[in-house]
Amino acid sequence: MEDHSSKYILYVKEKCPFCIKALELLKIYDAQHEAIYVDESPQLLSEMKSAWKWSTVPMVFEYQGENPLGTVSFVGGYTDLEKKFSGE
Repeated sequence: MEDHSSKYILYVKEKCPFCIKALELLKIYDAQHEAIYVDESPQLLSEMKSAWKWSTVPMVFEYQGENPLGTVSFVGGYTDLEKKFSGE
């Protein structure tokens, strides 16, 4: 079971099936999260993909505490998030 002190930031597209599933998964586990929709921000999405060497959405980040800039770690996409919550 995942630690509830973790918080998540997701970069998502509104109609992306895996983005929707990731958000639903976080709701099921009552995990604090914020979704940043990048549908209207192709430059931001491109920069994020390049910076993290990741080609798909959602892009899921985890952090502890109140400041996401201090201890952020990249989880991956929906499948990675699912594995994290299932304990794999």
